[in-house]
Amino acid sequence: PKQLNYIKRVRDLARLIANAYLTHREELGLPLLKGENIG
Repeated sequence: PKQLNYIKRVRDLARLIANAYLTHREELGLPLLKGENIG
């Protein structure tokens, strides 16, 4: 279970970073996604 908690934390952190990156690109006018957000 300890390893599963670690993996979940890493996945959650990666998701937060990816969403922040996409938001930042959209603010710069350089979106990577067209249409609705899939996150």
